[in-house]
Amino acid sequence: MASLQPFTYASNAPGATPLESNKALVPAHSLPQELLLQIFRYLSFRDLAQISGVCRNWEVLALEDSLWKKQYKILDEATYKTFGDLAYLELDFTDAPAITLSPTVKRKFALAMDQGLSITVLTRPKGLTLKKVLGLAKKFNISTRVLEEFGDQILLKTDVVAVTNTVLPSTLGLPFEAQQKQVHTRGCEVPDLLSIITFYVLTYLLPQKPASTVNPFAGTFTRCSQTIDSHRLTAGFYPLTGIYVENNHSDFNTLGTAALYRL
Repeated sequence: MASLQPFTYASNAPGATPLESNKALVPAHSLPQELLLQIFRYLSFRDLAQISGVCRNWEVLALEDSLWKKQYKILDEATYKTFGDLAYLELDFTDAPAITLSPTVKRKFALAMDQGLSITVLTRPKGLTLKKVLGLAKKFNISTRVLEEFGDQILLKTDVVAVTNTVLPSTLGLPFEAQQKQVHTRGCEVPDLLSIITFYVLTYLLPQKPASTVNPFAGTFTRCSQTIDSHRLTAGFYPLTGIYVENNHSDFNTLGTAALYRL
């Protein structure tokens, strides 16, 4: 973004001549907040993140949720409840924080948002396991080995993560070490298996989601942080087959990795 220049506008005081109007200039910081907010709607997410450092007032306006909400969504307790009564799963949301897209997350993911990526803020409740999430999914193709290794690992405390809805374009076609470096430069990490599978289930397999809204051939997948026998796990979702996890995918031309940030 080019360096910021003083922004001024002409006075429309009653009786002012065109010359007088051009001389009556007002500094940008004196503009009404409603007008500034309208101007900020024309800026990219990266520009919004940058101008949020100008002053406290601009920080509040530039990071206003209404400017960012089209690029992120929240999956919280209410989303889990769309699957019905979850008491039998023993998921505990009592220590779940109220969540939103924090200023830190907005700044971290601003460039990714400009590239078309959306962000999901995901609550992972205490007691959550991979097997419980897959029980909600019903449609999945995961090896017994993966379930034995990771299926019963239980979340001991409710937490919240932000994850990109698809892989970072800059990670496509790279070996995993280079992909990991791309993610780490953003202050994020490669998503773990539990987080990404939970995201897929709550995003694509909601009971009330009409089948017609999902392209049956529009799959999505990412490399994960875990390995089995030194093979990196890849997690994905296809509408026709549901959730899948594999550990023998080596096609560098099609694989990338999403980015996850722990709030």
